[in-house]
Amino acid sequence: MGFYTAVVLLVLFAILPIAYATLTIFKKESELFNPAANPFFYEQGPTLDHLVFLFGRTQFPTFLWNSLIIGILVV
Repeated sequence: MGFYTAVVLLVLFAILPIAYATLTIFKKESELFNPAANPFFYEQGPTLDHLVFLFGRTQFPTFLWNSLIIGILVV
């Protein structure tokens, strides 16, 4: 019983940053910089602006493609 409790706690500890990052992607900037805003709820509604910026106006797709190619070649 103690082993499974430790495993569940470890998994929750490991997945919390991923969950927080996923929630943050869809928040508006005004909500991100407001210290009074709840970090786990959308007070102003979700938006895709950050994803559009990441994939449309940065070199991220190139970096992602390069990482995929290197990963495939290494494996």
